[in-house]
Amino acid sequence: MHELGRILHIARSGRIIVKTGTATWEKKMNGLPIFDINGRQIGRIQEIFGPVACPYASVQPIREKLADLVGIQVFIPSDEPQRRKGLKGYSNYKIKRSAARRSFRGKLES
Repeated sequence: MHELGRILHIARSGRIIVKTGTATWEKKMNGLPIFDINGRQIGRIQEIFGPVACPYASVQPIREKLADLVGIQVFIPSDEPQRRKGLKGYSNYKIKRSAARRSFRGKLES
């Protein structure tokens, strides 16, 4: 987990405003989940705005109680590779078989 920043306040719209560091511009962050120090998910980043030197993040919360979150540090997941899920309903056999059929059809048309 990487530190994103600290929660400044709760906006009138219900979103959480987080003051971030400069390292947040290194990668695309929209849609990333954010977590508290205990690893519980707080919400998802909706947009990054403000000056490049010290940007802010708007977060759509998934919790009901937001008042106790003001002032805490929040984190984003690290760049560790995650397990890829295969195609649902397809085994490796079906995928290989369909690829073989496509290459066979290409030979027939030539």
